[in-house]
Amino acid sequence: MKQAAIYARVSTEEQGSEGTSLDTQVRAMLEWATKNDCVVPEGYILREEWSGGVLERPLLDRAKEWAREGRIDALLVYDWDRLSRDTDHQTILRWMFGEWWGVEIVSVSEPQLEGFRLKLQRGMEAIFAEWEKEKIRERTTRGRRERARQGRLIGGFRLYGTTYDSDTGTRKKDPQTWPVLLLTFRLVASGHSLRQVAKYLSSLAIPSPSGGSIWYTSTLSGIIRNRAYIGETYAFTHKYVEPTTRRKPLTQLRYRKTRKQPTPEEQWIELPGATPSLIPQDLFEAANRRLTSRAATYRTRRYHYLLTGNIRCGCGTRMHGYSCRRYRYYRCPGSPCDTRLRNADELETLVWEEIKRVLLNPEFIVAQLEARGKGEGKAASERERTAIASRLATLDVAERRLYRLYASGRYDKKKLDDELDRRRTERTSLQSHLKELERRLETQEELLERKRSIEEYCQRARENIDSFDFEQKRLAIDALNIQVIVEGKRVAVSGVIPTYSAVRTPTLD
Repeated sequence: MKQAAIYARVSTEEQGSEGTSLDTQVRAMLEWATKNDCVVPEGYILREEWSGGVLERPLLDRAKEWAREGRIDALLVYDWDRLSRDTDHQTILRWMFGEWWGVEIVSVSEPQLEGFRLKLQRGMEAIFAEWEKEKIRERTTRGRRERARQGRLIGGFRLYGTTYDSDTGTRKKDPQTWPVLLLTFRLVASGHSLRQVAKYLSSLAIPSPSGGSIWYTSTLSGIIRNRAYIGETYAFTHKYVEPTTRRKPLTQLRYRKTRKQPTPEEQWIELPGATPSLIPQDLFEAANRRLTSRAATYRTRRYHYLLTGNIRCGCGTRMHGYSCRRYRYYRCPGSPCDTRLRNADELETLVWEEIKRVLLNPEFIVAQLEARGKGEGKAASERERTAIASRLATLDVAERRLYRLYASGRYDKKKLDDELDRRRTERTSLQSHLKELERRLETQEELLERKRSIEEYCQRARENIDSFDFEQKRLAIDALNIQVIVEGKRVAVSGVIPTYSAVRTPTLD
C-alpha cells in the first residue's frame, strides 16, 4: 500500500466559492486515496494559501522534504493548476519528484493517461492554467479601476475617525473616535508638539488606531498630514514593485513585490465622496503649518558643527555634535569606546587647515582628477554593459531550455547539473563585472561634472578663503566629500580628492 501526502492550494478567497476550496480539495483526495489503496498518515495533509505563479512555497517545500527523505510514495493534488499555474514550473516539479525522488504526482480529478497523450495533456493544461492566471490578473485590475471610477474604495478601508460601509464602499464618521481626531488637530494647531499630544492621549487611556494603549509621534504625524481628513481621497497613488535588496530569501516570502513605489499623479483616480470631510480646511492647514514650523525649529541647533555627517569614530560609529557648559564636542555614541568625546574646536581647526592646503592648490586637484578619469571611454563602457545584460538574459533562457530537455528525457541528471553549474558560474562573473562597469561609469560622470566647478571654486577660494563663514566651509567640505576618522588621538582626513593623506595628532584636553 502506497503512502501518500495531500497538497491542496488556493490563492484567493474567491476560489473558495468556485468549488475549489481547501476542504473540497482535501475531501476529494481522501476519497481517491481510499479507492486506490493509498494511505495518508496523520499530519500529511498540506493546506496552503499561496499564489500558483510562485515556485517556492513553504508547504510545497515541506512536501519536497518528505519526498527527499523517502517518507512518501505519491503526492496527491486536486488538479494540475493546484500544483502550479506556470508551464515550466509544472515540468520542473514533475521531474524533481519523479526522477530525483521516485515520487509520483497524481491529479485525482483527471483521467490517468500514459505516454505521449499524457505529456500532451499536461502541457496543454499547464498552458491554459497560465493563461487563466493572466486573465484573472487582468480582470482583477480592471475591476478595481471600475470600482474606483464609481467612487468606491479599493483599499485602505481603515482610517482613524471613520468606519467603513461595505454596502456603499465609502467611509463614514465614527462618533466614538472622531472627537479624539478633532482634539488632536486642535492641540497641534494650538502649538503643542506631537510628543506632548502623544503623551496626553496615552495618559487618558484612549486606544490608539492600532488598538494599543500607547500613542506614537509617527502615528500622529501620519494623521495630521493625511488629506483624506478634508475629503480628498485618491486611488492608485502607489504600486508594489520588487525591492532592489531583500532581508529574507525568496523562499520565506509570500509575495515578491513588497516595495511601495509612488505613481505619477496623472495616474491617480479621485474618489469623490469616499471619505467625508472630518476636519475643517482652516484647522487642517493650521495644524500642518505648525507641524512644519516645529520641524524646522527642531532642526535649528544652538551650536553649529562643521563636520556633522562627515566624521566617524575608529569603531565605525558616526559621531554627533554635543554641547556641555558652553563647550562643543564630537561624541561617539558607541559603548564601550575609547573615543568618547573630542573637542570640536580643535578637530574642526585641524581638518580645515588640511582642506585649505588643497583648495589653495587647484593645479594639484586638476591633476588628480585627470589621473582618476583615465581609462576606457564612456561609450565603450556603455556598449560593454549592454552586451553583458544581453548575455545574462540569454543565460536565463538557456536554463529554462535545459529544464525542458531534462523533462523530455534528452538530458540525464549529471549532464544537467554540469550545464547548470557552468552557466551559474558565468552569471556570477558577469554580474560582478557589470557592477564594476556601473561603478566606473558613475565615477567618470562624477569626475567630469566636478572638474570645472572645483577648478573655478578653488580659484575663487584663493582670494578670500581666510574669511569663509560656516556655510562656505560646509560647501567646501561637501565638494571634496571630506571624511574624518577619529581613533584615539589620531585624526585621519580623506576625500574624493586626496588631501595629502593628512594624518595629525592634535593636542587634546
